[in-house]
Amino acid sequence: MLTHAHFDHIGALDAVREKWSIPAYLHENEAEWPSDPEKNGSAHFPMGPDVLVRPAEKIICEEGEIAIGSFRFNVLTTPGPPGGLSFFFKDGGVVFSGDALFYGSIGRTDLYGGDAGQLIASIEEKLFSLPEDTIVCSGHGMETTIKQEMETNPFLA
Repeated sequence: MLTHAHFDHIGALDAVREKWSIPAYLHENEAEWPSDPEKNGSAHFPMGPDVLVRPAEKIICEEGEIAIGSFRFNVLTTPGPPGGLSFFFKDGGVVFSGDALFYGSIGRTDLYGGDAGQLIASIEEKLFSLPEDTIVCSGHGMETTIKQEMETNPFLA
């Protein structure tokens, strides 16, 4: 389950799929990004070779509930990058927000297709509509809660 297709989130994707024989899921707006270093951002960071991985096997086109094995969760579209997704597990009280919402910060929008206004709207309309005690596990950094970010996040106050 990919929250988005920036290079730092897809670099090990092929190895993970092969080891566990599982498909990758990605939003349709970023379907081409895994094999495009300009779009996934790896062409702009001189940390090694460009990131090139196989396309996702499963393409997500809309919000809604998904069941994979024994897991049931809701997919929320949270664009900042065009195909940003968050995964809300109501029973566990946790949302995996990718690079949308961080502890005390928000995701970057300076990479290909990024839109700061859209990211802020995604957070305020989708993530801040979740229960305040929802734990936020982001793509980087410490966990937080919806309530804490509503009250203290300087990008959203």
